[in-house]
Formats: sequence, structure tokens, C-alpha cells
Amino acid sequence: MIFARRTAAVRRMTVAAALAAGLGLGLATHGASAQAPQEAPARPRVVNELPKPWETYAARPLARAAAEPDARQLPVAVGHLRATGYTHFSVMSRGKDGRLNLFSYVGAQHQSGKESAIDYRFSTDHGATWTTRRLLDGAGQGVDWRIGASGVGRGGRILLVLVRIDLTTQTNTIGSIHSDDNGATWSEYTELKQDPPSPFGGKGSQVVTYGQIKSTPSGRLVMMAYVGPFNFSMTSDDNGASWRRTTMVRSDVPYSEAAVQPIDDDNWVSVFRIDRGRTQMAQFVTHDAGATWQDLGPLNIPLSPGYVSPTLDLVRADGRATLVLGVTDRTTGQSTLRTADPAQATQSAQVWSGPRVFAQGLRVRSGYQTAAPDPACDRLVIANHRETSAATANLEVAMVKFSDLLPGHAPHPVSGAACPLPH
Repeated sequence: MIFARRTAAVRRMTVAAALAAGLGLGLATHGASAQAPQEAPARPRVVNELPKPWETYAARPLARAAAEPDARQLPVAVGHLRATGYTHFSVMSRGKDGRLNLFSYVGAQHQSGKESAIDYRFSTDHGATWTTRRLLDGAGQGVDWRIGASGVGRGGRILLVLVRIDLTTQTNTIGSIHSDDNGATWSEYTELKQDPPSPFGGKGSQVVTYGQIKSTPSGRLVMMAYVGPFNFSMTSDDNGASWRRTTMVRSDVPYSEAAVQPIDDDNWVSVFRIDRGRTQMAQFVTHDAGATWQDLGPLNIPLSPGYVSPTLDLVRADGRATLVLGVTDRTTGQSTLRTADPAQATQSAQVWSGPRVFAQGLRVRSGYQTAAPDPACDRLVIANHRETSAATANLEVAMVKFSDLLPGHAPHPVSGAACPLPH
């Protein structure tokens, strides 16, 4: 997960505060009596250490992937980005002039509870090479940054929403920065303006945004968020200046990371990770632009306790759209893509193709892929993480041709000079 797991005590406190504040429309699956708002207790420092040495976990045999009739290995071109320390939780988006933007958490180890930074990279050659600069840095400041959600709004505005943790006071603040000049300069970090106001501020749990910020055809921005037993959709009609928070589900089922993809202005699909050893992922849909959500149940994919970090992209090629789901299964060590017809996916969770494997041999806490369609080069660009020790991880960039991924898509000739491969 992008944020530390909540203790039972913290979860109880956040439930009471949230109920008192009134969290908006959605599915309230488990009732609870309202109490006066309370400040959640201070969060202990998080070191996220494994109960056994990292090498012990890395040496464990990976499980064999379940047999599926439509499974296949994708031919993939893979490049490696230079990384120092531990890099993870990246979010990619495509902006002005086809530029790819990539934000990554950099710290001592996987959500270490120590000083950390956010690296910003961009590519102007369709993902073959990348610049890098450290955009937000906690070194010497006692700050741990928790990367959350990123995307591109109207006018090419690049948005990054994330949590700032003061390690001395354990004060957590959710806020954002943005750039209106293609990443040359950035706004100051400011607290996120939410409607209704967040009851989760101060010393305790904070709403955590996750994954890619998506745009509807009319320009509304959509992102996902969660805290404790609550999962939210958040929308902005002013290019990220303020956000309306809607409760999707309040449940004892530990939903956390979620991806969202608008199909049109009204119909959006979302896929959730389920934590704490549960063995499936869940699919939600809205038919009224996020005002209410329906749980479509588990996906037609094999049971596994190791699914993390769902991603959703709407890929348009050959005059039709295809929904692409990405997920990493840590039990098998594979990162895969699955496809579905968008209209069918708004009605059922049982419509996904077999897995298209693009990475394997991933150990321990690897994964958390993020992708961006590149129509000009007829391919999908994917950033993914391969953990190599408790304190190091490699950042890989994979390129998948649309013709190898999308049903019925014929290969399109592209120029090797205009669309270089990663190196």
C-alpha cells in the first residue's frame, strides 16, 4: 500500500470522526452510531520491516500461475531507469505534445517512515529515455512524502496530490502541487481543498489518494482515495483547485488501492485491491458521474492473496476503445494486463480476458505498475518496480505493442527514429 496500514484503534477513531462529519453519498454497508468528532491518536513511526530477513522472503519459490485458457506471454521491450536508494509507487501520465510524466517515491526502503523524496521524470521521446529531478525532498527537513495521485488536466496542467508527514510531530497533511508550463516550474505545496472538509486531519489517519487522475470527456477530473474502512471517489470541476469527495463504500472489507477509468461523462469503472490476505479484487461502477456506486463483485480472475496496485486505461485504436486492466500478483511474481469491452465492463465484472504477462520473477514487494497509452507509437508504455533488496528497487520501463495486446488490432508500421525503444 502507499500508506501505512491502520491499526484497529486508529480505524475505530477515524470511523467515528468520519460519521460525525458526514462523508457524502455512496454505499454504507455497515452502520455505526454517530459520535462527536475526535482527533485520531498519533501514528507510530513506520519502518515496515519484514518479520524475517528480506533474503528469506526473496528465496521462497514463487507460486505457479493458475492455468487460464486465454493466457499468454507478451513480447516486451524493457529499459531500466537509474535509481538510487529505494524507488516505488510511481504514477505515469501523458501530457502536452505527448510528453510522458512520471512521479516516484524515493526513500530508505518500502514506505520506511523516514525522510523521503518525490522524483519527477519526463520523456519527450515516447518513453525511450527520461530526465530526472528531485521535485520534493525531505532530506534534512524531517519530512516523509507519500506519493498519491497524478494526472494532467485542462491546458496541460500537471497535477500531483500527496501526503506530507512531519516525522517529528507525526502530523499528516494531504495537499497538492501543479505545473502549468509542462513541468518547468511548480506551485507551492498547499493543503487540498475538499468538500466536505476532511475529518481526518492532524495527528492520525489522513485521506490517501491513489493512482492516476483521469479526465472525463467534458474535462471533469476524477481520482480515488481511501482511509480506514472508507473508500472515496473525488472529482474536480475547476482543474484541481478543489475536490468533491463522495463515499463509494464503507465496509469491514479492507478495500484500499483503486483504479478508475471514465468510459464517458456518466459511466466510470473502478477496480479495488482487497487487503489482509483476502483472495480477490472487486469491481465498482457508476452510471451517474460518481454520485452513487454499485459493487459488481469479484472479477473473473483466479483467486490470489497477492494482488496489488490495479491500473485501468482506456486505449483507443482502430476506431474503437478497449479497457486495459493492469495488476501485479506477488504470489506468482507476475505483472499482467487484461482487456475488456468498456460497455460490457460497466455492466459486469466477469468480462476480462486472460492474462497478458509482461513481467515475471518479481520478488517480495515488487510491482505497482503504472501505464500510459501512446497512440502515436501504437503501444502502451509501462513503468514497474523490481525490488532487489530491503533497501533497493529497480525502475523498469516496458513497451507493449497494441497489436500484441488489443483484440483484433492490426500492427501499424511506426518509424524507429520517431518511436525508439528503451535503452
